[in-house]
Amino acid sequence: MRTLDLDLSVLDADDLRALRLGAQVLGHRAALEARPRVATFFAALTSGADAALARRGRSDGAWSERITLALDEPGDRPDESVEDRRLLVEYVNLLGGNPRLTAGVRGMFASLGERLFREP
Repeated sequence: MRTLDLDLSVLDADDLRALRLGAQVLGHRAALEARPRVATFFAALTSGADAALARRGRSDGAWSERITLALDEPGDRPDESVEDRRLLVEYVNLLGGNPRLTAGVRGMFASLGERLFREP
């Protein structure tokens, strides 16, 4: 299993909502394409954004958040793992290149895409 840390404290509440929505949409798309590991990754990102928003609401705007996302890479199906990684990078890059998102959200997804592309 591979893990990636994200620092969500650099995003404001609107950016977190945008990140959450993007992750939710692509997680749903991955589920429709029968890619459960990719869908699970985006579900974890969605949950992390939700939790960050909830903590901020309770702390009156003061926050420091890091989330860790896990990418399950089973050893018994290496071809499937490679395809999952390719699809995950493609989806993350779609969001990282979306000009309608703020620079902070695009940067978060661009950084995530670069780290996903690297071999474990």
